[in-house]
Amino acid sequence: MEHSSVTSKGQVTIPKAVRQRLGIRRGSQIEFALVGDHVEMRVKSTPQDVPAGGFGMLVSQRPAIPADFDPADLRGLGPSRTLVLVNGKRRHASALVYINDTPGKG
Repeated sequence: MEHSSVTSKGQVTIPKAVRQRLGIRRGSQIEFALVGDHVEMRVKSTPQDVPAGGFGMLVSQRPAIPADFDPADLRGLGPSRTLVLVNGKRRHASALVYINDTPGKG
């Protein structure tokens, strides 16, 4: 029989072997019943599997880009009309954009 200590907040760590056997993981709901001089613990509910990454969790009804967007339209724009984003964020108030080996303000 495994045992565990009670913290000052009344928390107890359920041993790993017991958690695995009962399928207890983060978010599981546990119910306790006082039976005589001991406590019975039952798993009330277990959450669905949590995905490893966030890709595909948010679904939008809008298309990712406007229907009339044409990447070829961006060609020939001057640096003052171009905004460079890194990971979707503007990193600086201004940036140098090199076009034809010469810097221009962006």
